[in-house]
Amino acid sequence: MTDEKKPRVVAIIQARMGSTRLPGKVMMDIGGKPMLQRVIERVKLAKTIDAVVVAVPTDDMGDTAFTTAIIKCDVALTGGSLDDVLARYAYAAKEYDADVIVRITADCPLIDPGVIDMVVQEFLDKRPDYASNTIERTWPRGLDVEVFSRAAFERAASEATEPCDREHVTSYFVNPMVGKDFGGFSHISVTGGETDGKLNWSVNTQEDLDRVRWLYSCMSEDFEFTWEHILNVANTSKAAAEIDARKAVCTTRKVAIIGTAPSSRDLAPYQDPSWEIWSLSNRVVTDQLPRWDRHFELHPLSQFERDPEARPYVDWMHRLDGSKPIYLQDIASHPGIKGAVQFPYGPLLEVHGKYFTSTIAWQIALAIHEGVDEIGLWGIDLMLQDEYAHQRPCVEKLVGFAEARGIKVTIPSQSSLCKPQLAYGIEGEATPRAALVVHQNRLKGMVQQFQGERDQAALKMAHAQGAVEGLEFALQMTG
Repeated sequence: MTDEKKPRVVAIIQARMGSTRLPGKVMMDIGGKPMLQRVIERVKLAKTIDAVVVAVPTDDMGDTAFTTAIIKCDVALTGGSLDDVLARYAYAAKEYDADVIVRITADCPLIDPGVIDMVVQEFLDKRPDYASNTIERTWPRGLDVEVFSRAAFERAASEATEPCDREHVTSYFVNPMVGKDFGGFSHISVTGGETDGKLNWSVNTQEDLDRVRWLYSCMSEDFEFTWEHILNVANTSKAAAEIDARKAVCTTRKVAIIGTAPSSRDLAPYQDPSWEIWSLSNRVVTDQLPRWDRHFELHPLSQFERDPEARPYVDWMHRLDGSKPIYLQDIASHPGIKGAVQFPYGPLLEVHGKYFTSTIAWQIALAIHEGVDEIGLWGIDLMLQDEYAHQRPCVEKLVGFAEARGIKVTIPSQSSLCKPQLAYGIEGEATPRAALVVHQNRLKGMVQQFQGERDQAALKMAHAQGAVEGLEFALQMTG
């Protein structure tokens, strides 16, 4: 007995430049590439697909930018009728010798190759006429996959006469009247997405496009993410929505970014509710601020998990109840952190380029991006040349960028940030010595204060230890 020949599976992506609600949407940018290219790249990742064909209206074949975007992806391109999309599919299926056809639409830039493989495999295992994850929706819209046999499709192409069936390709397969009057087609509904199907990740409006752009900006640079990764990001939007609601009721938005420098850290406006407090990675110091509203840990958490001294910091993030957002570099790797939010690198890189040298810089850029009215920087000195020499210029550049946008920037007098000592060429040689001396004296005073507190604590500890030893002696004497 010979093995049955594996059927040739061809994915056909239908695309066109015309769109009533959002004209030209397939060529609109998402994460640096046209939406259509994003769809093609993700479909090509599916392991069950033998070939990918993009079927477009013949009139669109003359659009050089459109066709070039497709050809760059190293896939086949065919033309056909604008309105009779069923005929367009029939031609592509015949031209590229498809035994099994996978229908994908070009307005689904978040299509998941794993979901494609799941639906195709179900079809190959059970061999119905038609299989889809859209009959009973358990995945978000925009992950739509339809699979059908070439034989069943050719029957539909020859029998379907209604314009809507010719335009929508597969409506004839799922039309109940077909089952009643013409013998029907066998169906399989592929479920497993564990959602109610109401989430929309397809693109039909500008609002949809903005949503998908934001989701892409939250993903890793290689963009090989799964639908579960997207869902994790979407689920964190609750915290983001609460922040947006808070912004809506405030006439002025003020963000205080809190560093770890003791010179001004304790002077931040923790008791003033008009300020939103943003804390940042501090490795071993955990919940020691009087208040914080968002926390930012933009280092890989793996480097902390290997460090016994930093492990309590990671444990602290896992203990939080999720009511406040924790911005991370990669939320998919840390599902146990309930308030995890993927940091939106994409739009910030688009505006400022790759010149980011610290978490503080990313925070300032995000505050600018969110359109705040005032940014305050407390606990931020960046004085040590061996550690902060490359971080300080970037922070000061973004401070200038914010002020140029009309955003007020508050820096306490105790901080040395953005404080030149002399006007170069006017007041003599510009040297940081004077400011360094002032800052050094201030820190020496703080060290003396902490030493005094330490000595007092040591004295109290010695008294308490002596009392313990006295009680131990008394207990021994009483038998």
